[in-house]
Amino acid sequence: MDALSNKNVKIRNGAVRALGLIGPAAQPAVPLMLDNLKTEEQQLRPQIIASLGLIHQYPDRVIPVLIDSLQSDDPKLRANAAFAIAFFSKDIGAAAPILFKLLNDSDGRVRNNAASLLKEMDLRKEYIPQLISNASNPDATVRCLIAQALGKQMAHTNLVFPVLLKLTKDPDHYVRESAGVTLNGMGYKPPINITAIRGD
Repeated sequence: MDALSNKNVKIRNGAVRALGLIGPAAQPAVPLMLDNLKTEEQQLRPQIIASLGLIHQYPDRVIPVLIDSLQSDDPKLRANAAFAIAFFSKDIGAAAPILFKLLNDSDGRVRNNAASLLKEMDLRKEYIPQLISNASNPDATVRCLIAQALGKQMAHTNLVFPVLLKLTKDPDHYVRESAGVTLNGMGYKPPINITAIRGD
C-alpha cells in the first residue's frame, strides 16, 4: 500500500499487480486504489481495474466504477473492466446492456471478455433476443461463447434450439462444436454427432 504513492510508476504498477495477486486479503487497499484511479497515469489505470476485480471486495463502491470503465475510450480499460466485473457474483445485472454493446467493439479482447462474462451471467428472458442476434456476430469466438450462453436458457428451448442448430452449420468448426455440445447438454434429441459437425 505504501508503494502505491511511490514516485516511480513502475513501482506503483508492481504494487497494484501484487495487491491483485493477494486477492480478497488485500481489501484494505481498495479505497486507496479507487482514489488512485482518479489521478493515476493512463497506463496504470487498466491494471488498477484488473486488480480491483481480483480482490473483489467493496462491491457497492467497486462495481459502479467497473461499469463506468466498460464505457471508457481506452480499449485496455474496457477489456480489463469486463475481466474484473466477472469476479463479482452478484449485482452485475446492470452491466448486461453495456456488455451486449461491447460484443461489437473494435477491440477483440474487449469483445471476447464481454462475451465470456455474458456466458457466466444468469440472463433473464428479456435478453434472449440479444443473445440470438449475436449468434451471427462476425467474431467466431463471440459466437462460440454466445452458443454456450444460450445453453442456460433451458426454459425457452423453442427459441434457443433453432439458433443452436443453425450454429452447428457455422463456417467455424469451433462454433459448430460449441453449438453441438450445448444442444446435447440441453437434452436435444437425437443427440448431435460432434465429430461429424466438427469435420474431423
